[in-house]
Amino acid sequence: MADAFEVGDAVQLKGGGPSMTVERIEKDEVLCSWPDGKKIHEKIFAAGALKKSGPSSGVVTLVRG
Repeated sequence: MADAFEVGDAVQLKGGGPSMTVERIEKDEVLCSWPDGKKIHEKIFAAGALKKSGPSSGVVTLVRG
């Protein structure tokens, strides 16, 4: 199921919540990040708990370097 997502995709929990960015995919687990004020949160979710968000969701894509 994680194949439905790609790194950089905008996603959201099926039950609602903030728009997040896919950072990494491993099997059926997806590492997502999202901003909350000045802090960036990261959490691993089961792929089945996520859905893709629309492009106008206001998601911030993190660039690490």
